[in-house]
Amino acid sequence: MLNSSPIYIKRLPDFSLEDIENTIKFGISEYKAKYFFQDYIHSSMKILSEVSSKSRVDGLKEYNILFMIAVRLKDLCVEHDIFIETATQLNAEYRTSSIYDQNLLRGAKSIADKIDFGSIMLDVTLEDRESLSTLLQNNGLEPPEVKISVYKNRRGKYKDILLWCRANKGICRIEPIFVTDYLYNIIDIPDLRIKVVEKKE
Repeated sequence: MLNSSPIYIKRLPDFSLEDIENTIKFGISEYKAKYFFQDYIHSSMKILSEVSSKSRVDGLKEYNILFMIAVRLKDLCVEHDIFIETATQLNAEYRTSSIYDQNLLRGAKSIADKIDFGSIMLDVTLEDRESLSTLLQNNGLEPPEVKISVYKNRRGKYKDILLWCRANKGICRIEPIFVTDYLYNIIDIPDLRIKVVEKKE
């Protein structure tokens, strides 16, 4: 099944910005790919060496490197009219915070300056379940396992919301159930289906 699907994987264990760019360009020319996933933004020895050499600056901090990767990915989206999704890690504050936004990104919250859509996925906590109990009972909803905080949605109507989902982590499938604000007030959102149509040359 996977072998016959139009999914192409390139392993880049120690990558540079040039490696990322060349991989994307190869995907476009070889497979006419329009959607890319970079897993995930982090610094590496190779990229540290590359950026230090090009910028002629020694001792660049990790947040500088992560921001530069985000900038280059955004530039590639514009240059080639493609979609790129990526991820990064969280800092320790996610365990205690009640607002899940760019301040929880580890290394460089400035990454959020370049993205069009930003979200953070977390497991539902015991406190969440207690706060949602009345809402779930009144609306006949099942308890969610995962929450996704949408903290940035450029040109979109919905942001600063929590998308509550059921999750089958064994097959990486997430199914939205309902949406609230950060104070657990339910938000009515129309059921929307997006159909992707190939652009005619």
